[in-house]
Amino acid sequence: MTNITKLFNQEILPETVIVLYGKPDRDRTDKYVELMQVNEDAELVNAHPLTLSESVELAKCFSSLKPLANNFGNCNGVFPATVLKIDTRPAGNVTWYTKPKSVFMHFQQSSDIPSGKAKIPALVWKANQRKLSVFALKDGKRPKENTELYHAPFFNVYSSGEVCMGTTSLKTLAKKTLLPFMQEWERLFFDSVFSHALNNYTDDKSGQCVWKSLVNSKEKFPVDMLKKNHLTIKNIL
Repeated sequence: MTNITKLFNQEILPETVIVLYGKPDRDRTDKYVELMQVNEDAELVNAHPLTLSESVELAKCFSSLKPLANNFGNCNGVFPATVLKIDTRPAGNVTWYTKPKSVFMHFQQSSDIPSGKAKIPALVWKANQRKLSVFALKDGKRPKENTELYHAPFFNVYSSGEVCMGTTSLKTLAKKTLLPFMQEWERLFFDSVFSHALNNYTDDKSGQCVWKSLVNSKEKFPVDMLKKNHLTIKNIL
């Protein structure tokens, strides 16, 4: 509280406003940058084009910022529309969703399920650089806070949603920016061998038979078979 009180006692006032002008139908790099000063009455004065010396000072200011704790907090371009939340703190994570699609799935031979392409339901993913959790959705619409989640109907997934990645190396995730980070987690998940039933869904015979009938077929995943885990999006954000 002592440290916070000191911060409250420090007077911080606006000094400068930078305005970026551009036309929606023009190239995104075609911009006009204007700088305005803020006087004692909080009025914007002395508007003028950003000078070279002011640009240098601005660059110095940005370069003094601490880097993000996780590289996945960086994004080269527009943020993917599938992202639901990003937490860039050291213990932070990314939460995103994917629509129903076909993927190649690898099953252990002892499971008596052939490897091949199968259609999967919409999924919600939550990951940091060390851990992944996966949940299922009943439709491919962008989920809201109150959207219900279901157990992900895969082997190697605990009832909590956390994925057992076995001996899979996660070194490739360390320097990935946002979109490559998400894509790499999805690749690692589906490139792994689905081998062990870790929850009630995939442990029962009906759950295993679903994949046996879906692999190498054109059938959609039967979302009515998904089992509720009594969580919503809000619970995992």
